[in-house]
Formats: sequence, C-alpha cells, structure tokens
Amino acid sequence: MASKRQRRTHPKMSTTAAARVMARGRQIELRLWEHDPAGQRDLEPDDAHERVNYVQAGALIVLIGDDPPLEVHAGDSYVVPAGLGCTFEVLEPAILVEAISPSHRSN
Repeated sequence: MASKRQRRTHPKMSTTAAARVMARGRQIELRLWEHDPAGQRDLEPDDAHERVNYVQAGALIVLIGDDPPLEVHAGDSYVVPAGLGCTFEVLEPAILVEAISPSHRSN
C-alpha cells in the first residue's frame, strides 16, 4: 500500500552532500546531512537562522566567521550563529544532525 505522506526532495548542497529533513516545528527544523570528502564548501552568512550541528560520524574542519579552524569528530558539536558564514572541509565521510532555528516553515 502506498503511503499518503509524500517524501519531499531537498536540494543537494553539492554533488557530495545531501540533507533530509527529519522533523520540523514552528520554531526549529532538524536535518540529517551526509557528506563525503570532496574538498571545501562555503555556506553564505544567513541573518535569519542559527544552526547547531552534532557530528554523528566522521570528521570535518569547520571555520565559523573569523574564528580559527575547528576540527570536529564524531560526538562533537558546533554552532553557527545567525549572520555568520561557515566553511567546512570533510576529512572523513560524515553524518551530521543539524538543528536550524527558526524553522524554514516560519519564514
């Protein structure tokens, strides 16, 4: 029996990353990201959303705003405050759980 709930497709961040929305409320959205090593990726500053990331598996180097590079591994977390850009390099295939506030639904 086919499910009446349709799965939304989300744009890929790059050819080596894909996100899946796990849950969405009025004020927060939870996503699961899977990244394969493929060099560096820049995320433009986003004045409207704060991003909190938990590294479930893998390793990355993250640059947030003008802060020094931060190497994160499974079990680590980091925050990208609203208004700051973020650059990251995937060192090992990684899975991240990301909470975005406010939710894209509230925009």
